[in-house]
Amino acid sequence: MGSLRIARVALLCIVLLLIALGGQIYLITRQGRLDFALITAIQKDDTPGAIAALKEGADANAVVKRKPSHSFWKILLDRWFDRSHRDPHPPTALLVALGDASASEINKDDAKIINVLLEHGANPNAMDTEGYRPLQLAQESGRLDIMRMLLDHGANPDVSYPYGLNALDRAALWGDPNEIELLLSRGANINIRDQEGKTPLMYAVENQREENIRSFIAHHADLQIKDPQGHTVLTRAQKDLAANIITSNHHTEDPGDVWRQIILMLKKAGAE
Repeated sequence: MGSLRIARVALLCIVLLLIALGGQIYLITRQGRLDFALITAIQKDDTPGAIAALKEGADANAVVKRKPSHSFWKILLDRWFDRSHRDPHPPTALLVALGDASASEINKDDAKIINVLLEHGANPNAMDTEGYRPLQLAQESGRLDIMRMLLDHGANPDVSYPYGLNALDRAALWGDPNEIELLLSRGANINIRDQEGKTPLMYAVENQREENIRSFIAHHADLQIKDPQGHTVLTRAQKDLAANIITSNHHTEDPGDVWRQIILMLKKAGAE
């Protein structure tokens, strides 16, 4: 009798375990299918399909995975040995939307799904396998409206690119005052130093971006910070002027005219 009772208890435990697992598997498979549907819709530029998946309960932070299995045991094994953890940064739905869009022009539907994902809680600071984040992908696409959308949903304006520059450095080099204004208005550190110890203003001066220099001055960038070689933006500009004149003295036009204008601008602003 004792053995029979033990067997019955064991059988009951197994049944209860399978029932519990069955409910969990159902939730896992349903969520997995919704998440897979969301990612697939984004990859196919199917904005209505992506929105429908989100409304049904798809996770706005879903990551790229293979299609969910129908096999109970396969699902159970995948649950216990989740292969997605082998990639520390699998692309999220937001990164997929921005990654596809950055390869070409971001269209109206791209912007709509990006906004919907953010409204549903997508992480604006998620990182892909190459170290890029949503704000950086939008910036490289030249889309201030997408950058604004991301910043308004909590994107970090000071995060660095994989190659060392930050968003404000990139704006100083290749952007314009509107991009600089946007980043500063959303909390970017105007005097942030990159891996080389340079500030955004230093990049603007070195590359003779006069309009961007004016923008940094207007927002009270520190003009006295020294670079790793001990130069302020003014002394660096003066050195570059001298080097430019020496190497270009065979030209008939004055090669140092732009540098002189920048130096005058910096001096008027109080640079030393």
